[in-house]
Amino acid sequence: MISSVALETSRFSVPNGWKVRKAQDFVTLVPPEQDFTITFLERPLTASIHEVAQAAWQHVHGSFTLIPFEEGSFPSSGGWDAQYEIGYDVPTKESRGVRASINVFQHRAYVALIDGSLAGLNRRGAQANQAVQSWRTTAMPEEKLLEAALPFGSTEAQTFARFIEHAMSGYAAARAYSTAETLQDAFRQAMSEVVFDPLGMAHTTLTPPAGPRAAPHARDLSGRMISFPQRWDTSPPDSAAPAGAVWSTIDDLSKYLLVELSRGMNESGVRVISEPNLMKRRTPGVAVSQNKSYGLGLFIEEDRG
Repeated sequence: MISSVALETSRFSVPNGWKVRKAQDFVTLVPPEQDFTITFLERPLTASIHEVAQAAWQHVHGSFTLIPFEEGSFPSSGGWDAQYEIGYDVPTKESRGVRASINVFQHRAYVALIDGSLAGLNRRGAQANQAVQSWRTTAMPEEKLLEAALPFGSTEAQTFARFIEHAMSGYAAARAYSTAETLQDAFRQAMSEVVFDPLGMAHTTLTPPAGPRAAPHARDLSGRMISFPQRWDTSPPDSAAPAGAVWSTIDDLSKYLLVELSRGMNESGVRVISEPNLMKRRTPGVAVSQNKSYGLGLFIEEDRG
């Protein structure tokens, strides 16, 4: 972040290399690839959150016909009184993401409208989030983190070092195994030749498979299990690898589970990994809570003894 932009009663940061387009009462940020936009504007909170967002879209674009498929509120942070998010239903073939982020402070809505390609949003998502999260009103009290700083001694440093080691170990192992041009290619090759093929997981891949797929499901803000748009599972998965990004079937996953339960043997009784190496993954590494730790690709938890 190297600069900031002011609106009527607020200010936000601009990621390095992004363009700033100013209109009379709103500002639009555009990443270097110019494949999506983030528009910031302020509005009095005189209607529902949905109506305020709808009016904001129409004010910026002239017309807006997309229908919300997800609306939610979140625990407020950063000095805001309330925070909301609205996702809009877009045809899957467009590979496009459209959402509105609405912050509320003293009966005024601060609306960020995000619209563009899913590839661009995945690629620049961290910078986009930084810009939106940097938004503050001039009336907010300034946060002074140094006054509330927590000690960072040898114990904290060791925990942080273990976290970095575990977070990077997947790609590091892939690079040690393969000299493919990119880390992603090396990871795909390692997973195919070391895991999927020896375990007979013929229907498991690191890229979205062609043809019909099971509908993705998750819990909504009220705790109900619901299905959500298939396009959420077709965005570039590399950002989740090696922590995720695998597309598989129940039969293939059962083959993997059998190896875990048999301590390294596949369903044909052939050893595909030594027992010491398999069990090493279950050694607690980064502490998550008093009874839960992260091993290597696994969570280790003590549940009622």
